[in-house]
Amino acid sequence: KSESSSSRRPVKEEEDDRDSRRHDRGLNQEPLAMPMNKKRSHPSAAPRKGSASSIDSSSSSSLSDGGQVDASSEDAFEAAFRFEDMTDDDFHGVRMMITRLLDGQEYDIGSLAQCIIDQQNIGTIIKSGEDDKKGKGDSGGDDAFCAVATILNPVQYSKEVPGMRELVDHLKKQVDKHADSDETKEAFNKMVSPAGGSGGSCCGIMLNERMINLPSELVPGIHRVLKDDVAWSLSEAAHCPAEERKYYKFTHLLFLTSYYVDPSAAPSKAMPGGKKMKAAKRKKARLEMEKKERRYICFEDEVFVDHALWQVSWPFPQGDGIDPETRKMLARKRLLYCVKYDDWKTMVDQLA
Repeated sequence: KSESSSSRRPVKEEEDDRDSRRHDRGLNQEPLAMPMNKKRSHPSAAPRKGSASSIDSSSSSSLSDGGQVDASSEDAFEAAFRFEDMTDDDFHGVRMMITRLLDGQEYDIGSLAQCIIDQQNIGTIIKSGEDDKKGKGDSGGDDAFCAVATILNPVQYSKEVPGMRELVDHLKKQVDKHADSDETKEAFNKMVSPAGGSGGSCCGIMLNERMINLPSELVPGIHRVLKDDVAWSLSEAAHCPAEERKYYKFTHLLFLTSYYVDPSAAPSKAMPGGKKMKAAKRKKARLEMEKKERRYICFEDEVFVDHALWQVSWPFPQGDGIDPETRKMLARKRLLYCVKYDDWKTMVDQLA
């Protein structure tokens, strides 16, 4: 989505708006400082200018009462992490992060990666390494790419972005096969189909792919940045056309994540009720039993899933990189769940 330079705000005005938003969220008192000067132009036409910020964190530390990162342990090491807007230079990093969205199946990764980058108004990446004028780390090499996060409206992009269309089709197949009720299938289909939005609902797919050892202190900041981005996109300051703005009036969010479960603790196929129990009820009962044994890869999912209107899980394919011996102890599964957009802030607050 590009826009002529005449419609962009002056840099000084963008800086004032950024500072105001930082103050409203209290980021001046937190160790996380986020970039606020979003530009609604193609990244190659308007490169991001110095809005990245850095924090010091530790691989094994936690926030102290003073709001600083405690790196006093002997095995701790300091690392600087920066939240940045995306540019075309980040294509390969974004592509790497979303490679396995379709559970190892081949799909048009490049088109989805470019879509994520081009949606400049919503989305962020995290890099590690000291920021200098060349954007390089201390070693002089490229900064480490740690995370990418964004919210994409499937109705907005499915038609023109093959990768998004393939992602939605993949999720449809999994929901049709593994959902515990027809109501769940119907709810999902309404959210991702063009006709579904006519009923007042507007769905965004949350893509939050990151390195597994990213410090947990950064996770609430990721969600706050995205929520701020959505609010900004709906404001007059964004100069967003009405026909586009409608795609950002989210009523629901879909989270796609993963978890592990101990196969030996999985519920037996011989569920209570015997033959008289309907298949749907049997599947729902099995799901409730399995929830207690989950080990979420992203720690926030343990909090977020409690707010889910519905959820669907399915086995991760064999080619997930886990060796056979480990697989006997831990089975990986995919999880798709839906929450109300208005509950999102409460969910993030519960992470603190």
